[in-house]
Amino acid sequence: MKGGSDASRKFNISKYEMREPVELNVNFEVEDGKLTLNLKMTFVKRNHPVAKTVSVTGNNEMNLSPGSTTLALA
Repeated sequence: MKGGSDASRKFNISKYEMREPVELNVNFEVEDGKLTLNLKMTFVKRNHPVAKTVSVTGNNEMNLSPGSTTLALA
């Protein structure tokens, strides 16, 4: 599965450890002309929780209304 191997390299976590994240936080913000997506995933590595984050920003080409949404799963 190519997608899994790309993600495991991005987060420096094995494919096996990525199969069972213990926590997921997603924050999506729309501001003046830009979109921001913040993703935090927590995995168990050698019996310790390890948090990995990624943040992406782009242009608001769809003219979405300003706002913020957060999703958290544990």
